[in-house]
Amino acid sequence: ISGTYGISTTYSGNSLPAGHANPGAGGTFSDVDSKTLVVTGLHVFIDATKTVVDLNGGTVQPGDILEYTVVLINQFDPVTNVVFTDTVPAHTTYVPASITTTKGTTHVTGSTTLSVDGFGLATSEQVTITFRVTVNAGTLANTIISNQGSVDSTETTPEPTDADGNDANGDQPTDVVVGGTPPDVGLTAQKTVASKIDADTSGSITAGDTMTYSVVISNASDQTITNLTFVDVIPAGLTYVGATAAVVPASGNTISVVGQNVSAAIASLAVNTSVTLTWDITIDTPLVDLNGTANVEVFTNQGTIDSDQTVPKLTDADGIAGNGSQPTQFTAVASGAGTPTVDLQKTVRLFNDVDGDGLYDPGDTAEYTLVFSNTGSAAATGVVVTNPTPANTTLVANAVVTSQGTVATTNPISINVGTVAPGGVVTITFRVTINSGVAAGTIITCQANVSGDNFTSIPSDNDGNPGNGRGPTTFVVDNDADLSLVNTGSPNPVAVGAALTYTITVTNNGPDAALNVVATDTLPAGVTVVSTSPSQGTGCTAGMGTLVCGLGTLAPSGSATITIVVTSADAGSITNSAAVTSGTSDPNPGNNSDSEQTTVATGADLSLNKTVSPASVPVGGMLTYTLAVRNNGSLTATGVVVTDTLPVQVTFQSASAGCEHVNGTVTCTIGTLAGNATASVTIMVLRNSAAAFTNVASVDGDQTDPTPGNNGGSAGTPGGVTETCGNCLDDDGDGLVDYEDPDCCAQTALNVTSATVQPKTPRSGKLEVKGTFTDGAFDRVDPRQEGMTVQIRNAGGQLACCTVDASNWRRLVRRHFGFWDSAVTICPPVKDLEFQTRRNKSSRFELRSGHVSLAEYLQLLDLTLRVGNRCATASFTPVTKR
Repeated sequence: ISGTYGISTTYSGNSLPAGHANPGAGGTFSDVDSKTLVVTGLHVFIDATKTVVDLNGGTVQPGDILEYTVVLINQFDPVTNVVFTDTVPAHTTYVPASITTTKGTTHVTGSTTLSVDGFGLATSEQVTITFRVTVNAGTLANTIISNQGSVDSTETTPEPTDADGNDANGDQPTDVVVGGTPPDVGLTAQKTVASKIDADTSGSITAGDTMTYSVVISNASDQTITNLTFVDVIPAGLTYVGATAAVVPASGNTISVVGQNVSAAIASLAVNTSVTLTWDITIDTPLVDLNGTANVEVFTNQGTIDSDQTVPKLTDADGIAGNGSQPTQFTAVASGAGTPTVDLQKTVRLFNDVDGDGLYDPGDTAEYTLVFSNTGSAAATGVVVTNPTPANTTLVANAVVTSQGTVATTNPISINVGTVAPGGVVTITFRVTINSGVAAGTIITCQANVSGDNFTSIPSDNDGNPGNGRGPTTFVVDNDADLSLVNTGSPNPVAVGAALTYTITVTNNGPDAALNVVATDTLPAGVTVVSTSPSQGTGCTAGMGTLVCGLGTLAPSGSATITIVVTSADAGSITNSAAVTSGTSDPNPGNNSDSEQTTVATGADLSLNKTVSPASVPVGGMLTYTLAVRNNGSLTATGVVVTDTLPVQVTFQSASAGCEHVNGTVTCTIGTLAGNATASVTIMVLRNSAAAFTNVASVDGDQTDPTPGNNGGSAGTPGGVTETCGNCLDDDGDGLVDYEDPDCCAQTALNVTSATVQPKTPRSGKLEVKGTFTDGAFDRVDPRQEGMTVQIRNAGGQLACCTVDASNWRRLVRRHFGFWDSAVTICPPVKDLEFQTRRNKSSRFELRSGHVSLAEYLQLLDLTLRVGNRCATASFTPVTKR
């Protein structure tokens, strides 16, 4: 990170211009030209410290609730789109709704993945996230529950959480031990040294330079440490810088330096907390000569901690518990260029013990820790650490973490560490999973290598003592298999006499193959076995109320199923129990059996009642069918569907929601219907025939119906419909409307002598019809007394139908009558009609219309005139009048 600032900006020490926060551990400042400030080797922007407490107090035990607290602190400029993720640790179960945050939105995915997002962090802003887990029952003593989350943002790379909050020693997972960690194991003190002031700007550690000692004392035990003391002796040739000794936190704690003696007193140190001691020294000028070499001197020392709960313990330079306590040292030269002195230590621990047996099994996860240290008098430059993935293991994705530098590749692992100052310590961790099927007794061997620009490459060392050779880091694979069994029954509840299916699933959780696997099922009393179907093995043998199924060999992560179908003739509650054994050691027998309780009840009994309203309608009228469905049983019916195949004498119009009409069949989906519950749907149809008909429907569901005889219903509609006169409808479906139909009146012929349409526009014109009646048909009729009905219908079925009321008629002369309606409102489309009866002669008529459609009236027309119960009908086709 670099930036150019105003000429008036003053650079001094490790500080940035106003408005910018100082970087985290690993940041190195360079004043390039009194104007450009460059920060290199920056490790993190966001620091994520994670601690854990047992809310039940005392040592961690199965059933205890652990509360994790993550504190995110932005150490540099503002960051956006911050996302924190964490996975519920093995051997625990997430406590529902327990995740909290002081900023952002919490998420829980599948009860195992926790996250917080939707927020940013201002400079120096802090966010606290907490969540809780319960230690699973059956978790073995000495099981390490290890947890590590990660924080990311738009401006940063992912940063793992750190247990001790000390970036200098890498990002450590937060661990607790079931059964507790004793104080003499959990109390640790890591001591490091780093250059503070390069007095001669030589870039090397020389006489006159100032160094800073740091001691981080951490309590990872299961109890509070009291009356903690620390003592140390500053080596000869080094002089304490007055007033630089400090202790953080300072409250209740003290540190003092008298001469060469350093001492500190810590009143108490709570579980999963730490305290940091620092003091500065200056390398004497001239350089002291304690080893007979005037130009080079190695300064080595080691402090001691003690408390009420522990015996005295030495400080450790590399922070690795597995390789002993290392003294802290650095090298100085009298003047000129120094040289780096480097070392690479490597240890391994069981990170995720799947079966909790404390052994390295297939499926377990191992964590390697590499500590690179420079105790020389000059910086180590161009530092690169490489490590192949060990044979018979698989590298865990995104699990390579370094406290300095960048991860260049992961297969093999290659870390570009960069420059490590004198006294610098770089911690690298990565994890591997032991492959399934690895034989017991297999030795997993792993060795890293470090190279640089100004030192000779060296391999890693496994025991902290390079003097006995730089050995690889190894562990031995164990062999066992954790079988689990799950027993399920479906359906539940089940109907009496219906098929009940038990599915027994046996899973090998590994890490190794399980040999000679046998599942035994103890059947409920009174059931009848219909079938057994194991997915592998030698089959099932029936005994006295039991089934014994040989499954053979089950590979790691493999599963086998046994399907058992039974029926029960009696209602009530029945229990089926199953268990599994094998010839391979099982570290977790608590999950080897399972029972399933099922309720046997009267089944789902669907019935259908169908009614129609009204009982009958004329042709063209609407009928409404109501289909009432009832579940007469005590069990819920699912997949309930009503099917109604409509008779050809009706035409579908509409139906209730959930119904679909296709090609004359209406299907209505009801879905789920509880015991003794009802549901109904309605279907509306149009009658298109006068013939009698019956509509039949049925109901069905997913379950076997004990009384299928009541699953259908019908409703009939009688035939013999007669024409209803005066409603302008073909009620009986014979093609004749009202007074065209002999059912309405006696028919006589209407003789059309002239029928023309005079066009007035390209699409419309006026109709004129003239004709006579059969002799005596309308003799002595006076429309002023009875009125007259006029019906005009074309070949397409379009109908003009009206009755000209008696009040609209006028007597013209003698027996000559007529009506006129220029607005064509009395009997559309008729404008005027004249009617004349003559004694002993044919009566005649003339009809004229307003504007009519040429398309509708220049085709075959049926004309009917009615007075009283006398009708006259004619069919004709008008012609165009030119």
